[in-house]
Amino acid sequence: MPWIISDTDIDSITTAKNLANSLELITPVIYDEEINIKDEPSFFGDTCYHLSAQGREKRSVELAEQLKDLL
Repeated sequence: MPWIISDTDIDSITTAKNLANSLELITPVIYDEEINIKDEPSFFGDTCYHLSAQGREKRSVELAEQLKDLL
């Protein structure tokens, strides 16, 4: 799942979990609320899908960690 800029409140987390559950019906989903919901604006560029340089670096490291656990 892409990062989403959102509040890390229960409603946002529930929405992200529901999305992950729906996507899992068609493809494997890696989901961890600690690394899939970010409420730090400096990680994002002009949209929630365009990361800043700092966001790209952090997201790359976190994705590598997630994938390493699957090997």
